[in-house]
Amino acid sequence: MRFGLGIRRWRSVGGVVLAIASVAGVVVLGAKQEQPVSQVRLHAGKVWVASGAVGRLTLLDGVTAEVAGSATVAAPGSDLRAAQQGATGYAVNRDADSVVRVDGATLRPSSPVRPLPGAGGRLAVFPAPGTLHALDLERGLLAGTDPVTLERTGPTHPLATRLTEDEPVVDPRGRLWTLDERTGELVWFADGRRHTLAGAGAPGSRLGMAGDRPVLADPARGRLALLDPRTGALQQSMPVDLRPGERPAVSGSPDGHRVLLAVPARGQLLSCAPETGSCDRVRLSGGPAELGKPVALGGHAVVPDHSSGRAWIVDLGAARVVAAPRLFDRPVRFELLTRDGMVFYNDPDSERAGVIGLDGRVRPITKYDPGEADRGGADRRPRQAMGPPAPAGEAPAVSGPGGTRPQPADSAAGTEVSIVIRPDSRGTVGEEFEFALVADGAATVRSARWTFGAGGRADGATVRHRWDRPGTYPVLAEAELSTGRRARAEAQVVVEAPDTPLRIDRLLLRPETPLAGAPVRFGAEVTGRARSWAWTVTGPRGRVTGSGAPRFEHIFDTPGSYVVHLRVSGPGGTDRRAQRFTVTRDRTEVRCGDVIDTATVAVLTTDLTCPGEVALTIAASHVELDLNGHTITTQHAADHGRGIVVAGEGTLTGITVRNGSVTRFRTGLDLVDVAEVTVADLGVTGPSAQTGRYAISGDRARDVRLSGVSVHGFQLFGFTGGSSAVFTESSLLGTRGTSLANCSRGSSCVIQRSTVELFSIGCFHGAQETDSSTVSVRESTVHIANLGPFCRAAAVSNSEISTLGSASAEHTDIVDNVLSGNWALDLSFSFNVSGNLFRNSAMRALILFSGQGTITGNTFTGTRGYGLLVSPSPTDPVGPVEISRNEFLGNGTPGEDGPGPDGLRVEQVHPDSLITVSDNRTRDNARYGINAEPGSVVDGGGNVSTADPAGCRGVRCH
Repeated sequence: MRFGLGIRRWRSVGGVVLAIASVAGVVVLGAKQEQPVSQVRLHAGKVWVASGAVGRLTLLDGVTAEVAGSATVAAPGSDLRAAQQGATGYAVNRDADSVVRVDGATLRPSSPVRPLPGAGGRLAVFPAPGTLHALDLERGLLAGTDPVTLERTGPTHPLATRLTEDEPVVDPRGRLWTLDERTGELVWFADGRRHTLAGAGAPGSRLGMAGDRPVLADPARGRLALLDPRTGALQQSMPVDLRPGERPAVSGSPDGHRVLLAVPARGQLLSCAPETGSCDRVRLSGGPAELGKPVALGGHAVVPDHSSGRAWIVDLGAARVVAAPRLFDRPVRFELLTRDGMVFYNDPDSERAGVIGLDGRVRPITKYDPGEADRGGADRRPRQAMGPPAPAGEAPAVSGPGGTRPQPADSAAGTEVSIVIRPDSRGTVGEEFEFALVADGAATVRSARWTFGAGGRADGATVRHRWDRPGTYPVLAEAELSTGRRARAEAQVVVEAPDTPLRIDRLLLRPETPLAGAPVRFGAEVTGRARSWAWTVTGPRGRVTGSGAPRFEHIFDTPGSYVVHLRVSGPGGTDRRAQRFTVTRDRTEVRCGDVIDTATVAVLTTDLTCPGEVALTIAASHVELDLNGHTITTQHAADHGRGIVVAGEGTLTGITVRNGSVTRFRTGLDLVDVAEVTVADLGVTGPSAQTGRYAISGDRARDVRLSGVSVHGFQLFGFTGGSSAVFTESSLLGTRGTSLANCSRGSSCVIQRSTVELFSIGCFHGAQETDSSTVSVRESTVHIANLGPFCRAAAVSNSEISTLGSASAEHTDIVDNVLSGNWALDLSFSFNVSGNLFRNSAMRALILFSGQGTITGNTFTGTRGYGLLVSPSPTDPVGPVEISRNEFLGNGTPGEDGPGPDGLRVEQVHPDSLITVSDNRTRDNARYGINAEPGSVVDGGGNVSTADPAGCRGVRCH
């Protein structure tokens, strides 16, 4: 039995937005309205966040996962940051160097105040008991301000010459701490005075806060320093695995028992315990990632990954990733915030926010309808050119149920003006734009004066303007109305170079889950200038509709699966994009035991504890089951109890299951005879011991796409009967040492950009011969002891591997990985091992027992035993095998009792074996660079040995 052979072979070795609404703007169907300004009590679990595209501070309710209210504090498209003290929110407008206070009871904003004029877009505020610290990050200037009036309460204090965005921290007593990264000087402000400590850290050190103690991570010295919060003096120091030049993001647990360091260069989290002086290393991404500052809550750390738009959730006690929900489908510099025992995420530049559970469940919150952003001409990308800031002292609007645009302080109540831009708010250098000022209600525009950011001016209700260089430009119109009142409006225009490549960034559907009989709005986010648009929507019977406009609407009469295609052309070229979506009937609330037998959006409104053998059944095509952040579980799981079953008469298509968790069932999700299935942001926990059932099971389940899925248990997933499944951005964590996953009877299973911990992933199907199935792992963090038993093909590529034991598929590809665990990779049958880095294994890195294939272009370095050991049975021929263009650097332990002293070791082989060794490079190995028994290999030439004490044996080395 090949499975058993694979186990026995192991040795003891130690893993622009083109918005949906027009610029003139109307309220979009389904948009969330802002709460009135009359008394709004701020209960626990609410947090203020920035919504820069619409110029608002938004209040999120973590209990209900809804918008609790908001206040307009700046012009749409402003660069906003939020801060909070108690119930009060503070909005920092970096375009205007101003701060607005929003009262937590009434949601009424103050007038803007500029505490540090000339901050140049680098203003930050830090609330503290009794004061609000205002800090100019560019010049290192600090001003204390009154937390109510925002007026300065004393002189300006110099802290450091230049500060990074995330370095200043405030301790529980309100002391502000900063660090000059260039010199390592620590500067803090307490009791109205500036304090300094020169040489607290080496240049390049990083500052954080763990409990009430400042913490310095010093990569140059490889140490972690905990400081006295009163004097800044060193209280404790411990070694930490940091390397010179690394820039970790530093934070800590609220009780100070843990210091957390997210290391972007390695995609890792270091969790350090000062009491023991030890650190746990947790692998997050498969390589370098743009990690932000971790937040700690309830024995867990949540680490933002801005490069992938996901959050890594780490159990600090177990030192392992337990979930990795995908929050955004593209790289986003989102925020993570904790308040009242909840973790919030927010993208300041879009409508997206939400709440993250420590089990990986995500409850999204839409802060505003995306179409609203276009009415102000907001652009979500970084600004390239900015005009002068808006005048300070002008009161922003109070947003209520009926309005979202700025209202000037001296305008008549209910009278506003808005800017209409033709042909669009995006264009190219030299292109002429037309701007028209339109008044609401019965008023008309009597006169208007325009400014265009880069020095241009014009007069009139309708004017034209063009720009001669790329940038994002503010447009301001000040009008006198027929009523005698004055009003003003602002917008932004994005001007791009004529040769900007045209690219469709995202297709937009509103609503995201369309309903039959209701309007569906189509639009796109596009980079570059599009001059022609070609939309086509197709369904089961062919073409349904189309359009040549940037945005259009359509009403679908029939539920079903549809595809929208977009082709755009312009000066920057042509681009195409398509997206599948499902139109359903009206929403249906579901309970335990329900059978969904018609196309619909089925929604959970509460957690379900279901007593039957099956909790819910989907028996119709084009069904979306939205768990709405809830859990389906059972108190007494039957031997074959199942949570969600998708099965009906014939093949079901267009199924979506998302946003919740299924626990304690023998099978959490069971898919039978289905196609085009989407599983998103779902947690499934199966039994921790063998039951003969998989947590996720698929039979004849084709085109199953699983994204942001967290699966735990003994048997994680099993697909059979010609199934095809792709896991993306998921967490597949089995019971360490014994867990299984299976892909059999002509099936295909792919895991990409995920975390995988399994004993075996293979293709077992009840027989002893090879199955035609395949398994593949890409761009992931991998701990797999047995890869590919009974599979026709298995592959691992572009991944970070801590464990990869027996590779026993009929053909195995191991390509472009980093392998750094203590387990040796055991090869047999047919294989291709190329472009990998094998490093720092405690025993041997790679062992070849049998089979044929290529081992080429790899690097073996720092292994205590042989870098590569060829040790087949002397009674069975091996080959042909090519060992070429590898590097063997610094491997081996001297002495006969060690695990091996050579870079490459080839033991005695059968006379009919064919092993060719050519063009390899060896250096600084403990004994031989290449050590082949005489007559065991063919010397292909080109081998080079440098500083190997014994040189080479069995081949000639130069």
